[in-house]
Amino acid sequence: MASNEVDGMTLAQSTTLTPLELHRHLSKLHPELTVLSPQDLQGRHPGEHSGNFGAGVMVQPATVDAAAALVGWCAKNDVAIVPQGGLTGLVGGNVSVAGEVILSTARLNRILAIEPEEMTATVEAGVTLEALQQAAAEHGLTPGIDLGSRGSATIGGMVSTNAGGILAFRNGVMRHQVLGLEAVLPSGDIFSDLTRVVKVSAGPDLKQLFIGGEGAFGLVTKVVLKLEPQRPYRATAMLGAADARTALSVIRHLRTLPGVTLEAAEMMWPRYIRDHARLKGLDLSWLEEDASALLVEISGESVDAAAATLEDQLAELWEPLDLKGGIVAKSLDQARRFWDIREDSGFYYAEIPEAASFDVSVPPTRLDA
Repeated sequence: MASNEVDGMTLAQSTTLTPLELHRHLSKLHPELTVLSPQDLQGRHPGEHSGNFGAGVMVQPATVDAAAALVGWCAKNDVAIVPQGGLTGLVGGNVSVAGEVILSTARLNRILAIEPEEMTATVEAGVTLEALQQAAAEHGLTPGIDLGSRGSATIGGMVSTNAGGILAFRNGVMRHQVLGLEAVLPSGDIFSDLTRVVKVSAGPDLKQLFIGGEGAFGLVTKVVLKLEPQRPYRATAMLGAADARTALSVIRHLRTLPGVTLEAAEMMWPRYIRDHARLKGLDLSWLEEDASALLVEISGESVDAAAATLEDQLAELWEPLDLKGGIVAKSLDQARRFWDIREDSGFYYAEIPEAASFDVSVPPTRLDA
């Protein structure tokens, strides 16, 4: 039987190390590795799935070299790795079991550069989306992607899952924002392509393999992202629509208006919006029964101008599209309450655990199918 040498001890390849044995070996591996034992993980919130900490041992590299040392050791010793970022995934991708190692990017959390002239950001994988948004906003810029879990979701996790979010229809998904990245390959070698330009004609664009790969081809450790101009003057409305076709007509109209930018459009089905309102005590008396809710947000030259434009355009569409109610937010606080309904889906699933959780894409014209 083949064997491996581990800290002077020969292990058969079929041997499964216990969490405590893994902790002992990995603690000696690299000075920039923090290794957490089963006891260290007790009391920590596991995220969206109770099995996320099942491995019982978590390693947090602070540098790419430390991450490479860990991955190389695991490759030589047939130890599976489960990468973890912000633990916001809903489909069990972070679940681990005994004998595996959790690789957390929590200590890879530095914003290395914001380049206002280039409109780029270079960040480590464990930086949260919210932290990057705040840093970019100081320069009048935004990452061009947004999620309800922005406070926890990490850039590395978003790249690895090719996250979309509420701005995807305008700016595209994460793949469209990535200019360059660094990753640790399954062998422990380091892949680096930290280009800061959009057009590259130097052969195959290998970094695309890591985007959406969920760690199968390597652990993303550093990312260069394209930034977008920030458009701070917004107006938000929630409308009632009989079906997806009606909602798409509203969206198409707002997207083609001169001088107006449609920033976001989100449709919520009748049961979701009604259950959410009931659970949180929200007044949706203005929304007709059995209507879906369409949340739209536009930007303009000023807050007042954007709000006036939105009100005028919805009034124009009201009768032709037979809208089933609608409110234009009168304050930033009211707009945030509208968005909370859409973004706080975790609250909904906690209250109604039998609700299905899925993330699929379909052509807009098939939404009513």
